[in-house]
Amino acid sequence: MLFRENASLVYITSLSVETALLLPIITRFAQQHNIPIATNPGSSQLKEHAASLRDCLNALDILILNAQEAAQLLSTITPDQPFDLTRYMKTILGKGVRIVAVTKDIDGVWVAYNDTLYYHPSISVEIASTIGAGDAFGSAFTASIAQNYSIEESLVRGIINASSVIGSYDAKSGLLSKKELDDRMKKLGTSNISKPSLKNR
Repeated sequence: MLFRENASLVYITSLSVETALLLPIITRFAQQHNIPIATNPGSSQLKEHAASLRDCLNALDILILNAQEAAQLLSTITPDQPFDLTRYMKTILGKGVRIVAVTKDIDGVWVAYNDTLYYHPSISVEIASTIGAGDAFGSAFTASIAQNYSIEESLVRGIINASSVIGSYDAKSGLLSKKELDDRMKKLGTSNISKPSLKNR
């Protein structure tokens, strides 16, 4: 057994080249027990085992990639076409993923859900290190969704956590507690989010 049958969520971070082929096994087990699945695969996993991820898309509730990884995945689905964010979002949603997120360094984060594309710019912060920023966003965003926060709130909470990590010199010391996230969320709010429709894009 890979995890408890009564788990409330399975969060699969970047798998090594050697363990990436476990993804179908993990997703199949989670599906059998009606456990939501979120994943934030890494570039090496995509390079070697993009087909494995592609074949599991219909089982995923949340998929989080950076822009380069998103382009890498899309090229395995619609090859010989330049990357386009809207096309990527529509394609991945069409494959069955419920919520799709794309991070893009200092440009912010895009999240697609149903027919809406949510965008929040990055928070201005003095950059100490970008190591762990993607994981910080993904873990806070996914945990917030699991705790029934809205897409907008979860997006902001993810960005707040990532910004705190960027301001630290390692991947862990900047991680925020739930109370710290709550406090910063109250100050920042969701007013910086834009929500263009995906229908006519």
